[in-house]
Amino acid sequence: MIFTDYTSEHYAAFAASQESLDEIREFVQTALSTTELGKKAIAGLLLAIEEAVSNIVRHGYLYGPGRLRLRIRATRRIVTITLHDTGRAYEVNWDEKPDAKQLAETGRRGGLGLMLIRKVTDAVDYKRVGDENILTLTKHIGLPDTQRGHRAFSLRVATIGMASLVAVTLIGTGLLYLRNRSEIKDAFTGRWQEFARAATASA
Repeated sequence: MIFTDYTSEHYAAFAASQESLDEIREFVQTALSTTELGKKAIAGLLLAIEEAVSNIVRHGYLYGPGRLRLRIRATRRIVTITLHDTGRAYEVNWDEKPDAKQLAETGRRGGLGLMLIRKVTDAVDYKRVGDENILTLTKHIGLPDTQRGHRAFSLRVATIGMASLVAVTLIGTGLLYLRNRSEIKDAFTGRWQEFARAATASA
C-alpha cells in the first residue's frame, strides 16, 4: 500500500553497532513524538526497533562493520518504520507463531525478540532486495489518550441517558397500562351494574 499524504517523514543513517543504540533511540523518540501515537505505543515501538537493530548488529554484520538506514513515515492513520541494511539475510520464519512458554524454556532470544516485535506492532514485513534487507514495521494510530477518555466518558453518559430513557418509558407504559386497566375494569363493572338494574326493572 502506498501512502502519499504523509504528515511527517524522518530519515537517518547510523553505524550498525551497539554504541549507536542511544542515538537511534533518540532519533526514533523525536520522530514518533510528532505523530498522534500514544505514549504506550511509542514505548512499544522503541523496544521493537531496539530489538530489530540489535539483531542486525549481532547477526547481519557478524563478520564486520556496517551501516543501517531508518525511515519513519506517518499519516494521520498509520506509522511505518523501515530499516534498511546490507548485512546477511534474516534467518527468520516470519510466518511462524512461536510459543512463548517454549521460547522461555529454551532461551531462544531471537524468537522472543520476534514475538515482542509482533506484539507491539500491527504488521511486520520483511523482504530481501538484491543485497539489502528491508524490514518494515507498521503501527495504526488510534485516538490520543485524552480523546479516548472523552470518548469513553461520552459513551458512558450516552449509555446512562439511554438507560434512563428506557426506564422512564417502561414506567410510563406501566402506569398507563394500570390506568387503562383500571378504567376498563370500572367500565366493565359499570356496564354489568347497568345490566343488573335493567334486568331488575324488567322483572
